[in-house]
Parts: sequence; C-alpha cells; structure tokens
Amino acid sequence: MPIPDARVLTSTRAIALQSEILVAGPLFPERLDSPVVLPESPITELMPGDRVRVEGVIVDTSAEPLAASEVESLWFQCGSNCYLMGSRLDRSLGDVDCDAVEDYDLDSRCVLGTGDLGFEFDLPPLTQRAANTENMYLFAVFAWGGRRAEDCWEARKALDGSLDGCAFVNHTVELGPRWLLQVHADAEGLETVVPLEHVPFAAFLQAANHPPFLAGISLGVDGSLNSLVAGAEAPELAFPIPVRRGQTLDIVPVLDEDAQLLQTIINTTDPDGLVFVPWPEAVNFRHYTTAGLRTPAAASDSLEVQPALLSLERAELVVEQSAEVGEVLRVVLVVSDARGGDVVRWLAFEVVE
Repeated sequence: MPIPDARVLTSTRAIALQSEILVAGPLFPERLDSPVVLPESPITELMPGDRVRVEGVIVDTSAEPLAASEVESLWFQCGSNCYLMGSRLDRSLGDVDCDAVEDYDLDSRCVLGTGDLGFEFDLPPLTQRAANTENMYLFAVFAWGGRRAEDCWEARKALDGSLDGCAFVNHTVELGPRWLLQVHADAEGLETVVPLEHVPFAAFLQAANHPPFLAGISLGVDGSLNSLVAGAEAPELAFPIPVRRGQTLDIVPVLDEDAQLLQTIINTTDPDGLVFVPWPEAVNFRHYTTAGLRTPAAASDSLEVQPALLSLERAELVVEQSAEVGEVLRVVLVVSDARGGDVVRWLAFEVVE
C-alpha cells in the first residue's frame, strides 16, 4: 500500500505561522530602516518592548485559507523551549497567565492569551538565555469548525479525546538584529555571545529581517522552458493556468536577488569573535497541493537553498489522470528564511482536454 503524500491537503491544516512588528518599542529605532530602499514587507526580527502580532495560515482541502472569524486560538509562552510541553503536555502552562507572572520575562512559561488566527502582545524583557539563543518560543493551539481552542488543549492533555478541528504549532520568534540585541544585553548586565569590542562596526548597521523577497515563481510544463509567473497572495487572486492530465509541472520560487542580498547576515563562528564573514541568508520552501496533483516517486525531497546563487531547488508535480476536466487544482508555496520570515503564495491550474 503506497504511503500517502503528506503534501496533499486531505484535511484542514496549519501550514505557516508568521510574526511581525506592529509597533516598534524604544530600542534601536534605526533597525527598522534599511540603508537602501527595499520592497515594502513586514519586519520579522523583534526586540524586547516591541508590539508584536503572530498569525497562523490555516488552509482547507481546497487550499482556501480559513478566515480569522472561523478560528479560535490559545497562545502559550514556553520559556526555554516548547518541546517538553509538546511531549509531556505540561499541564502547569494552562494555570498561569503571563500578566500574573511576577518578574515576567522571556524565560517565563505561561498563558499569553486567546485570539482568532492571530494574537498581539508586547515582547517581554531580555534574559541571559534569550540573549544567547536570540529567540522566544511560543506554542499555539488552533480550533475551527465549531470547536474551542481550550477544548482542543484539554483533549490533547487528556490523550483521550478527538483532535478533529484542532492544530498545535510550535513557533520560534526570532530576536534581533543580532548585534544590536547583544548591545542591549550588555546594557542589561548580561553576557554577550562574543566581546562587543571585536564586532565590526558594519555589523551594528545590519537592518532587521524581512521575509524572503520573491521576484516570482518559475513554472515549466513537461520540460518546456520555464516562464516566470506571479504567485498570488490569496487563492482567489490566482489566475488558473491550463494543464492537461499526465503533464509534469516544475515549480521554483525565484528570489529578488538585489533585495535578498541586502538580507546578508554578518556573523562569526569564532567563539572569540575574531573572524566575521557575510553569510547569504539560507532560504527554503515547502509546498502543499489539493487532490489531483502528486509528487513523482523519483522526485527529490531536497528543497534547500543554494545560498551563494540565491536559487532554490524545484518542486516537481504531476497532474493526476483522475483529475476532471474543468477542475481547478491549487498549489500553496511557503518560502521561509532562517530568521522567522515566511511568504505564502498560491498557484492555480485548470484541467483542460
């Protein structure tokens, strides 16, 4: 019996979780400004004191995203990690609201609150752990189809209830830019990852991270020369591309090289901070499809970026013989970077004779 392709949307699924600054806090306002003009997009690298929104992307079997009004969510802050909570289902997290925690900071384990698809909160004070790892860990419970998020959470903890209409997502909020965060750590009396006097001045000028900048999506059919198409920001905006049963589709997100190179990270692997090098940011993508499209058995599952070339591996899909003429098939692409940035795009294909 063949193993089902996990990329085919056979049920409603959470496919991405995005975080961005709504209102910047008082720390380093210059981090929001790039030395050059970049395409407008959210900032996904955050600082203590920022007003932040985190929001899920949940799609049904038609690759249609659920509206905020259809979803309820429950949000936890996990302290040093969410894995203990995920494996042991730590019941104590459901007992304490973050507002009630004395000396609340980035290491606290508590309930942030409830929302719809998203949730807004103020990023708490820095800790030594967060200064070292440069992130904050969240855990989200989503519910839809008439379910309540609290019911989903109780069912998961009890291990004896249905989890239909529920999703559970670990999410890492990235803090930064890295070297400005270390300056803040030093000002708070915390240890820095390397001595700040070793950090080159240019590193402190690194702007905060944006999600990957896309130039479009390269599409080829049956080995034809690929053409660049614009991925839609919502499924209803995706103009259906005609395809026939049995045809093979090659799909590759194409990065805006000029904009993406400005996301280069100045970093060091030297524990003493004596050698700094610019690193092109790693970008990868994953895809999900409606029924009627499948991944060939021989297709590569490797979707990692080639950083020096800013090029991504392809996703290869075949239009199933069972697809009906007139049926619209959809592909959802999630393009992610290494610092909390996600871009979601839709493609649509209409089956013709």
